[in-house]
Amino acid sequence: AHEIGTFLVIMEFSSSAAAAVTAAVTTAAAVIFLLCRPTTLLTPPPAPPPASPPLLPHRRHAPTDAHLKAVDRIFYLKRNPGKGHLYVKQDTLGIEGFSNADWAGCIDTRRSTSGYCIYLGGNLIVWGSKRQDVCSRSSAEAEYRAVAMGVSELLWLKVLLTDIGIKVEEPMKMYCDNKSAINLANNPVLHDRTKHVEIDRHFIRERIDAKELVLPYMRSEDQTADVLTKALSSTSLERNVSKLGMFDMYAQLEG
Repeated sequence: AHEIGTFLVIMEFSSSAAAAVTAAVTTAAAVIFLLCRPTTLLTPPPAPPPASPPLLPHRRHAPTDAHLKAVDRIFYLKRNPGKGHLYVKQDTLGIEGFSNADWAGCIDTRRSTSGYCIYLGGNLIVWGSKRQDVCSRSSAEAEYRAVAMGVSELLWLKVLLTDIGIKVEEPMKMYCDNKSAINLANNPVLHDRTKHVEIDRHFIRERIDAKELVLPYMRSEDQTADVLTKALSSTSLERNVSKLGMFDMYAQLEG
């Protein structure tokens, strides 16, 4: 166990990862640092409130009650100083991810927000949330762009593991809660109405044809990436945060 500030991080590696570390200590140490980016030691940001935090600086001259509530959401981190990620050993080093999109969620630009979280051996190591560059004309289009962003991270992680001698045999999984986006990825026929997402479509389709990727369906209420794209109720927020592997060391020490 290694304590960093108020975060408790416990990391154990499987036998294959341990062998790689023994073979090349210096290289493996650098890779472990990359796999566990400094951001993975911090609490993922809570769901964006109705007034999105990135827009707060633009409203500082005329703040409203909605912006005050947004600031209160940001201080969620301050009220939970003991929360961090707990990394535990798993039998396998499978790679899987969750992607989601908040269609037309920005009230100013009507652009969607993509969110994804990537797990290695059941432990969260990469996550992200970003507003899409263009407006999506349907929820399926927004979800498909979110999937493409998440798949890029999956491939980056797979290449990184290969470089240190860890081969991932099983296909990577990217869970999506939009059936239209999944059907679009698995349909070999390119329709005229999907030409505006043609690049992302070919990118994902190539990975599916190469047996590197599968896109399982997941119910919206079970979608872990929801916490990165939209405002949730307190119950849903806590449920999704627990799925991210968050650990409150102060709560565990009580009593």
